[in-house]
Amino acid sequence: RATGILGDALVIDVSGGAKAATWPVETLEGVDLGTFNCDVCKTDRIVLRKVSGGRAYAARPDSRGELTAQDRLNVKRDYWIGLFPVTAAQYDRVMGAARPTDDMAPRIHVSYNEIRSGRKTPDIASSDPVVDESFMGRLSAKCRTADGRPVGGFDLPTEVQWEIAARAGSTGLYGAFVKGDEVVDATSANDGEYAWCWTSDYASGGANGKKGVQKVGLKLPNVWGLYDTAGNVYEWCRDNLGATAWDGAEDPYAEKSPYRVLRSGFYNLGIGDSRPSYRDMANAYWASDGVGFRLALTAGSER
Repeated sequence: RATGILGDALVIDVSGGAKAATWPVETLEGVDLGTFNCDVCKTDRIVLRKVSGGRAYAARPDSRGELTAQDRLNVKRDYWIGLFPVTAAQYDRVMGAARPTDDMAPRIHVSYNEIRSGRKTPDIASSDPVVDESFMGRLSAKCRTADGRPVGGFDLPTEVQWEIAARAGSTGLYGAFVKGDEVVDATSANDGEYAWCWTSDYASGGANGKKGVQKVGLKLPNVWGLYDTAGNVYEWCRDNLGATAWDGAEDPYAEKSPYRVLRSGFYNLGIGDSRPSYRDMANAYWASDGVGFRLALTAGSER
């Protein structure tokens, strides 16, 4: 499914499941990211794209309108972020489910604490490192390059990293997406092309009216080749809720709070709640059928 969206990709092979001694990691430069919108990259592979550091990008968490030229946030270090939310199939392969599924919808019913610590309670602080037994810890322990070098430091994206990737340079209220050879401004009128969210035809099963969580990658991608950044499921971010001012992208907001940030909106909310700057929150132990997560890796965060 070539899209013409080029970028650098990090590909993790988890096909060996939890019993594998290592999971091979490959870095590909300048590839068409649309070619990863395939079943194998939603089950046996996990694919992330690179966002280059050393510059500022369009972002302003909690903005209620279009961004201005001044609404930029700094990325000091390169980071990688998943093309899709982590699917149920990928989660099962990493965690060693007794009966792994091939379900290519986002993994739901998983709390912030479980993702980062491997248990629902007690809360793990946003500033704490991930625990070895968690999804993030297992990836960091087993990922290796072809020459045997470890690739560690996987975690949830900070909310600034998430928004920068979801906006992909767009200053529009709803962002932008790619359709054929064109970049199209996302609006509330064309949301059926890029978002899974509630619309007037939701109950009748119209163009955007399917109920519940959907297989990833069925809607059109944003300008950087990311899918499902508007609706389908909320996505956990690493930050505690509470920040009112942001600077760089790498460090999560860590003031003490029981609440963690959610982004993206989900299938049962309107498009206004799926804007790239929309923020929500939940307790760190909370799990729901409308909440999943996306994988990230920041350069220099290796364990």
